[in-house]
Amino acid sequence: MQRKLIVLTLLITARTVYADDFAGHSFFTVRPQFRLVSPEKLTLYFPHDMEFAQGGFESKVQVVAFGGVSTNSCELNKYFLPSNKTSLNIQEYKTPNFIQDGQSSKDIEARNFNIVTQSADQTFRSNIAFKPQQSTFGVGLSWVQNIWHDSNDVPRFWGEISFPIQYVNNSMNLRETVLNDGGGVAQVDGVPTTGLDGAPHVANMTEAFAQPSWLYGKVDNCADLSAWGVSDIEITFGYNVYLSESCDLNAYVGFVAPTGTKIHQKNAAYLWRPVIGNNHHWGVLFGAHTCFYLRDWGQHALRLEFDAEGQYLFKNTQWRSFDLVQQGQWSRYLEVYQNVAAATAAAGDPSPLIIDAGTSGINVFTTCAQVSPKFSANTNTAFIYNYCGLQVEGGFNFFVRQAEEISKCSWSTDVAIKDVDGSGLTNIARTIKNNFAGSDIALASYNPVTLADLDLNSAAHPTMLSHTLFAAAGWNWDELRTPVFIGVGGSYEFTTVNTALDRWLIFGKVGISF
Repeated sequence: MQRKLIVLTLLITARTVYADDFAGHSFFTVRPQFRLVSPEKLTLYFPHDMEFAQGGFESKVQVVAFGGVSTNSCELNKYFLPSNKTSLNIQEYKTPNFIQDGQSSKDIEARNFNIVTQSADQTFRSNIAFKPQQSTFGVGLSWVQNIWHDSNDVPRFWGEISFPIQYVNNSMNLRETVLNDGGGVAQVDGVPTTGLDGAPHVANMTEAFAQPSWLYGKVDNCADLSAWGVSDIEITFGYNVYLSESCDLNAYVGFVAPTGTKIHQKNAAYLWRPVIGNNHHWGVLFGAHTCFYLRDWGQHALRLEFDAEGQYLFKNTQWRSFDLVQQGQWSRYLEVYQNVAAATAAAGDPSPLIIDAGTSGINVFTTCAQVSPKFSANTNTAFIYNYCGLQVEGGFNFFVRQAEEISKCSWSTDVAIKDVDGSGLTNIARTIKNNFAGSDIALASYNPVTLADLDLNSAAHPTMLSHTLFAAAGWNWDELRTPVFIGVGGSYEFTTVNTALDRWLIFGKVGISF
């Protein structure tokens, strides 16, 4: 049964496992801590062996304090930036001092970010990069309760409830080097001129990403991107299938009740806002646990434990930011006209700053969608050595999850991509890098973006897989009337692709049977 479970979970996920890095995505989801088959929960704690306090309630409880930090900022930076870049060169379009389309020295057109500068003979240039990092700490709680004995008074049927109370802090750590300020932000009589969204022009990308007029997709080093709360609750019911002196086997089924973060409009305001839990999805789960007693000599004992779990999370509605299929990565930040009326107003405006009127694309390309995380599988292998009350454990954990699927998206706007020269002209050839000046479309042929133009995968988290090495040590007082244990441990999770975090975690735990 155990072998069939492993094969089944790996086959289901194998079709969507990739080995390449991803780039330009607008959403990143993190594997939550203190799940059923995670080292910080399983080590030193064997909830299913059903050895309880004599004459007690046949219950087991453990409390786990944990904390850790991510370490793969460089790879995560590439995940968020377009075209697998580690940094981006920004330049402002300003005739006649602009770089022609297709040049490697330019990655981003600054005007898409409401950057317009004062000088007539200089143009704004800068270089930006992210250094994303996540830190977390929390307390995990789990309770196991025996429910039924067989005719030989052997515990068989049990239930478990577990969840962490967790704090998460995410930092994008935007870094910008301004190479030429273009004479400073465009002004009239000392007052910045008005640009996209009817907001004042900004002087650089640091200001652009933090614009109050942006409703979504912001990056602000001064913003408090932290969250805390009860993560998803996992409830399981299991059965001890086989118990002997050489091996044990049990299996369980259960469900996931979401209590964490909902991805609504407020939580879409910032890129990589912290999430508690699994993005508020309900789910079902199943799994099995096997223990092999390898050797027992005197007060020494060695055993091998293997856990495997499968989980399916159901779809829900979330707010995500989408690129356009033809315009490519980061096209969600293109400047646009909100509707044909806005383009008409721009075409009829005699103002010399007419080219700057429009809307930030991020405000219209962020919308609600149906998101399905689908299936994930998790396995944990541990060798455990016991001597008297001492217990030492080490092993390997493997996690894999299918790519998210966005199956339906709400879209009812009349937005069109603005031409770099404005005046009510649109341009379907434009990208976040290249302006394709001269490829403009007249107002009479206004060409709005449709639902089919949205790249749904740009807002979906790709396939995730990670490996974890862990070790722990503790002491058991099994001879007490109410057995107690304490322990400490640590783990390091790593991956070969940039769709999961590399991170370390340390934990300490205490448990009691009563």
